[in-house]
Amino acid sequence: MSGSICDFTPQSRAVIFNDVRVRGFWLSKWFETASAADKQATFGEIIGLVASGTLKARISETYSLDQIKDAVIAAAESGRDGKVLLVPNTPS
Repeated sequence: MSGSICDFTPQSRAVIFNDVRVRGFWLSKWFETASAADKQATFGEIIGLVASGTLKARISETYSLDQIKDAVIAAAESGRDGKVLLVPNTPS
């Protein structure tokens, strides 16, 4: 996604002799072709992995909904080390 070319030259021997295959995956393309049942099943599996702690995402910053402008600016910045999360506002 960075736009840089994948270079396997340093590891080409390991790639060739271990019969390694590289395959890309583009989520938006999958969404175009997956059935509603497939999407529901996949999200159900992902939710279980997140809930169990098996699947994790690094979080860069957390913003409340009333800070949405700041969250969008932060999400657009390059060099972040994690996701920008929106959380509900806390009742006053």
